[in-house]
Amino acid sequence: MADLTKAALRRELLRRRAEHWLSRADARAEADRHLCDKLFQHLGRQATPDVIVSLYIPLRAEVPVTDLTQRLQKAGYTLALPRVATLGAPLVFNVWDGAPPTTYDAKGIPCAPGDEVTPDFVVVPMVGFDRRGHRLGYGAGMFDRTLAAFGSSVRTVGVAYQMQEVPYIPDDAHDQPLDWIVTEREVIKCR
Repeated sequence: MADLTKAALRRELLRRRAEHWLSRADARAEADRHLCDKLFQHLGRQATPDVIVSLYIPLRAEVPVTDLTQRLQKAGYTLALPRVATLGAPLVFNVWDGAPPTTYDAKGIPCAPGDEVTPDFVVVPMVGFDRRGHRLGYGAGMFDRTLAAFGSSVRTVGVAYQMQEVPYIPDDAHDQPLDWIVTEREVIKCR
C-alpha cells in the first residue's frame, strides 16, 4: 500500500472500513464504546471542563463521537460543531447544544446554529492515519486549512478505528499533523 497515491489510498481505506463493519454490528458497537470511552478519558486528562470541544456529526461510517455529547456536557464542557461557511476557506465553529442539528452548511453537512467560537480542542474524523499524526480525510482540505489557521493554539485529536492505521500517509506542505490519535485500542501521542 506504500506506493498508493492519496486518492487511491483514500479509496482503499474507505472500502476497508465499510467492508470491515458490514456484518459486524456487535463488534462495531463494542469498538465505538471503547473508542468513545478512551476519548472521554483523554479529554479529561488534557483539558479542564471549562474548555470548548468541537465534535463532528459522523458521516460515512465515521466514529460516532456524538455518543459522547451528554457525558461531555454533564462534565462541564462546551460543545461546538464545525461548519463550512465558504468553500475553500477554513471551517468556522458554532456552539452546539447537543440536539440533532437541523441546519446545514455550504457542503450540506449538519451544523449548529449557535454562536461562533474558537474551540480549545478539535476532534477530527479520519479516513486513515499514521503514527506521525498525519491523517487522510476526504480530500477537500477543510481541516488542514482550519488547523493551519489556528496554529498551535488549538489541540487536535484524530479519531479512527485501529484498522484505519497505515504505515505512512503521504503528506504535503499544507497537511497539518494531529497532536493525538485515539482508537478503540490506544491513545497515540503524535507531537
